[in-house]
Amino acid sequence: MKYRLWHRGVLGISIISAFAILLAVNVAYVDIRWIDVNTGSQKGGRQWRFGFVTREWYSESGLEFFLKNERAFDFDQHWVSVAGDGRNIFGRIRSRSHGRPGAILALMPDWIDRYCQIASDDEKVELYSALRSQNVERILEMVEKITDTVTLHVSQAAN
Repeated sequence: MKYRLWHRGVLGISIISAFAILLAVNVAYVDIRWIDVNTGSQKGGRQWRFGFVTREWYSESGLEFFLKNERAFDFDQHWVSVAGDGRNIFGRIRSRSHGRPGAILALMPDWIDRYCQIASDDEKVELYSALRSQNVERILEMVEKITDTVTLHVSQAAN
């Protein structure tokens, strides 16, 4: 009788230990993030191994807000993964997978928002057109224009 109890206890501890090791070694969830390469908007969340998603978030760019609300512009969104860190149950990174969103990464999201606050409607449409074209040279020209415009506006506001 004591032997059976001891045997069950050892078996139970072994199963729990094996399960804990699997949880520590394997990916339990993936922290995911996407960027819309046409507008600069971002979204993300935590995708668990069993299929459900938690901690979802969405950050609408100033350009998307303009296109949706002020211009009622029919625009395309093209979402590209920029982060996919697989983590174990303790939060340690076990895998990485990232997409290649292109030249949009040269524009920080808050710079797009600042630019859209001070730019004319035609300049905002020009920005959307450049981003949508996926033409690296054209996008980098827009990055330079945005940097100059925002920097000038900030320096004028400081004076």
